[in-house]
Amino acid sequence: MKKLAAAIAIILVIGGIVFLGFYLRSRNESATPPTTADPGNLPAVQLPKTTGDTRGDTQSAGQTAGLIENLTVAANVPAVDYFVDAKNTVTVVQPDGQILKTGGSTSLTTGGGQPESLSASIVKNIMRVSFSFDGKKILVTMRGPSENQTSIFDAVQKTWQPLPQNANGPVWSPDNYQVAYFSGASGADGSILSLLDAGGSTSTKPKVLLALHQEDMKLDWLSPSRILIADKTSVLSNSSVWSFDPVKKIISPVVQDQPGLETIWSSSPAQFGLMFSANQNQEGGLLRLVDASGKGLKQLNFLTLPSKCVFYDKLVSAPTQPFDAAPSTSFDIAQDKSLGTSQDKPASSTAKVSTNALPSSSSTPADSGNPTSPTKSEVLKSRTMLICAVPRDQRALSVNALPDAYQEKALFTSDDFFEINVNDGNVKTLFSDPAKTLDVSNIKIFNQNIFFINRFDKKVYSLPLGE
Repeated sequence: MKKLAAAIAIILVIGGIVFLGFYLRSRNESATPPTTADPGNLPAVQLPKTTGDTRGDTQSAGQTAGLIENLTVAANVPAVDYFVDAKNTVTVVQPDGQILKTGGSTSLTTGGGQPESLSASIVKNIMRVSFSFDGKKILVTMRGPSENQTSIFDAVQKTWQPLPQNANGPVWSPDNYQVAYFSGASGADGSILSLLDAGGSTSTKPKVLLALHQEDMKLDWLSPSRILIADKTSVLSNSSVWSFDPVKKIISPVVQDQPGLETIWSSSPAQFGLMFSANQNQEGGLLRLVDASGKGLKQLNFLTLPSKCVFYDKLVSAPTQPFDAAPSTSFDIAQDKSLGTSQDKPASSTAKVSTNALPSSSSTPADSGNPTSPTKSEVLKSRTMLICAVPRDQRALSVNALPDAYQEKALFTSDDFFEINVNDGNVKTLFSDPAKTLDVSNIKIFNQNIFFINRFDKKVYSLPLGE
């Protein structure tokens, strides 16, 4: 009897060890990255299953086959930055500084036609390129022996105009040819935010907007009344974002003291932001949707970098009378207390957001060339959508120092595309093909298409947004 009891005890011990091993193994293989802080009651946004999902879940091939066929090469040359006009003509700045114009999107297999040269000048050590709101002027910043130099290329006149020698981090206005930039403060540590009208005479003098004690910052001009000022991003230090009104000359904090902080923002009236912050152990991080004041709205249960995402406003036609077949849905949004913002509220405060479900046939593209005209019983409304390229290998993100490893090209990814409705959290797969390797950067929306640069070959690709 004692021998039987001893044998049973040994079996139970062995079984417990095996169970513990399987448990630890499954926990270590989880694709969910560790979090920076307790997310509280934030509603979670989770991706649907795709053919390229590393967790082993699959879809039927028919769910993505049509989208896979629509991947095209928009510019069959290496690019640092690009702009697409209403005719799908693509203007490209190459890594060597040459500026070309192509004839539009072409087949992925055949590539683009012979491009037109706008500027054959070779520009070495290009650091940054950005296009004006209409693509007719281009800021090109190059690294010099002692300091950086930025010049403006006029794509219509095909001429170059230099900015002041001390101009750093210049950005275009969202609706004209004004340029905001930093310059060193004379005789003191810090920077001066200045404004220059690059659409007028070359003798126009810059206008001083703001003096700051900080250095090494970057700008994002979202709207005529809102310029975002942010610290440079690194997992090794805390960063903050401030909002500056160039008309009223008022500056206010948005997000403060977050490690590895990286954000992108919508320019729609109901502004949203996508915020990444690194973990304290410098591995992985947390991704959240926030409002214009930096308040946490939703936690995303997947990981990507904001630089791989873009906001856009999708127009939808909605009946003027209540749609009885589509009940109203709502969810509670709890404020995320782990964020340092300028308007902290008690953790118990919540905001109720309601959305009305719409029949799928009523969708109208936001910027299509000929949007469907609403009938007398319909009105056009817009929904803020978020397009994200999400790496298939979530484990690689969770063990790397982000965003530094990605920025320094120590980490490359293979991405799928998803569309997220920021109002209700619904997610739709736009592209998932494990046979295609796309490391998405510089993502933009033009003419109801997603454009991006693939970091592997530096060419410009496009995908349709769909309905």
